[in-house]
Amino acid sequence: MFIQGDLLLTKTNKMQFQKGHIPWNKNKKRSQRVKARISKCVKALWQNPKYRKHMSEAHKGKISSMKGKNHSKETKEKISKKLKGRHLSEITKRRIGEAERKEKHWNWKGGITPKNIEIRNSLKSKKWRNKIFVRDDWICRKCKRRGIELHAHHILGFSESSILKFNINNGISLCKECHWRFHKLYGRKNNKMKELKDFLKS
Repeated sequence: MFIQGDLLLTKTNKMQFQKGHIPWNKNKKRSQRVKARISKCVKALWQNPKYRKHMSEAHKGKISSMKGKNHSKETKEKISKKLKGRHLSEITKRRIGEAERKEKHWNWKGGITPKNIEIRNSLKSKKWRNKIFVRDDWICRKCKRRGIELHAHHILGFSESSILKFNINNGISLCKECHWRFHKLYGRKNNKMKELKDFLKS
């Protein structure tokens, strides 16, 4: 049985599978209008907390039909093609993030990740890096190469400058190799603008 609004629906024997029975809609395709109506009803149904809770309880302990199986190469290509170009809205990204934070995430280990790593892996930090790359046209500002792995380098040290941590003017695009060379020369703490200027000129 399932719940739709305040209406309780129960399966009957007539709804169950009967061998040899030919369904009335066999080989019939639904019109776009009917598909749209079904889609609207299903979306509305999933907004009902009672229905979601019921479905969650109904599937607990059940073994997935895909357990131990892998999608074929053809199926994987179809899924990939269908998902290409699809972008999640900021609201959806935020909801996913909230739904998988801390103890809600399958790999949560009680908050053992250092604070600075947690900040570097945050959505805010990822957006900051992307803005740096876009501004610098995806080119390393030192060797001028394109199409290589880029790092967003903090001009004033990440740990020393909490105010400028996500300021776009406090970042510059360096390739992995040039970024490594910079920190080998000047270390990883108390980095300054003068050091960067000297490095870019050298």
